[in-house]
Amino acid sequence: MGNVAGQYPKDYRVDRCVATFRLTDSMLKKFWSIFCAIDLQGSGYITVEDYLKLIDIPRSSLTDAMFNLLDSKDDGNILFGEFVEITTTFSCFEPMDLLKYFFFILDPHRTGLVEKNDVKHFVTTIWNAPLTSNIKEAFSYLDSLDDGDGCFTFKEVMDVHSRFPNTFYPLFRLQVHIMRATLGDTWWDFHKAKLYDTIQEEKAQERARLINKIKQESAAINEENDDMVMKRMGVVKFYLMPWKRQAERDKLKKIAAIEDELDNNPSTKATTAHDED
Repeated sequence: MGNVAGQYPKDYRVDRCVATFRLTDSMLKKFWSIFCAIDLQGSGYITVEDYLKLIDIPRSSLTDAMFNLLDSKDDGNILFGEFVEITTTFSCFEPMDLLKYFFFILDPHRTGLVEKNDVKHFVTTIWNAPLTSNIKEAFSYLDSLDDGDGCFTFKEVMDVHSRFPNTFYPLFRLQVHIMRATLGDTWWDFHKAKLYDTIQEEKAQERARLINKIKQESAAINEENDDMVMKRMGVVKFYLMPWKRQAERDKLKKIAAIEDELDNNPSTKATTAHDED
């Protein structure tokens, strides 16, 4: 008996995607419907070959690297949470993210460098076709960037992409196929735009919260300082001569600065410790 659409299983991968990409229940039901259309036996998983057939992309080192990111213990099979994670992550990637993904594949240990031969080999492999003149020019440009160590930073890879954008076309083609095979280009573009706006709004709210917190803390400090100013000036002068309050505040700041300097001075601490002995 097949799975029942709408009753999708939840795991930590699904929860992570919900939090990161703001997926709703209706979105997950759509994913579940697609998953169930492939998993007709109701086994709870689909195969890597099933997924590649869905997105109409042949298996390659690029797709293998994509599945390796799942860190799944069940090689060759994809659970629903993994299906959601692959699909959502790659569909929501921005161009910069895709290039960072490519860089990560060749730099799994996060050294910040990739080797020239690895870049050429990977690009040749993902194209899986005779190299065009444009790709050959990109490789020549890559050679010109080599300062002798045969390694490149992400900035240099970005430089190659900006001059020869077709070099990494298979990366972007993979994303497009995933988007079209699931919820469609238009849907994903709308969701990414909405996701961006939501994240920016949340950041603005967090900034406003922090600013408000700083203001409240500052007001509390000022109130405490004014209590000290009142003691120094006396209650009558404090209220009848408000223009003199700032001068007293400045004096208190100087006193506090001197005390801090004394507290942080090693010789002063040594003297204090000796006196206590």
